[in-house]
Amino acid sequence: MKLTRYWIEEDFKFAVILSEILKPIRLAVEQQSSYDANLLTSEGVFNFLFKTLDSLSVKSDICCEISSAIKTRIEERRQIKLVSLIRFLQNPESLHLNSNGLKCSTNSDIVKLAKDILKKYFSYQYRDADNEPYSEEVQNQ
Repeated sequence: MKLTRYWIEEDFKFAVILSEILKPIRLAVEQQSSYDANLLTSEGVFNFLFKTLDSLSVKSDICCEISSAIKTRIEERRQIKLVSLIRFLQNPESLHLNSNGLKCSTNSDIVKLAKDILKKYFSYQYRDADNEPYSEEVQNQ
């Protein structure tokens, strides 16, 4: 079957552009699907993906649309406060360096989340994140 006679030159150009756009997306999906992927590596993958899509030599409407759709979908699913807390705990200076264009949480939201996590998982040691820790012996007396 000869499909070449049904394709015009613009279709070939569009296929090449689409192929160039999908290469970094494929790499990002493979990295996100790896066994050792976590929230921090995901942030690095997002940085790579959006920088690569922005720096493609092939600028087209489809590239902007795909990049925008990916950002929108990530924003829908991403837990901004948790990602911001993890980034802050890994490197306190990285909180204000948001190079991938995704939303970041405020300092007060990060502190509140950290306190909530402390209360939830370490309540047997701490009555309140603001109060002094107490031992179980003192409580039993």
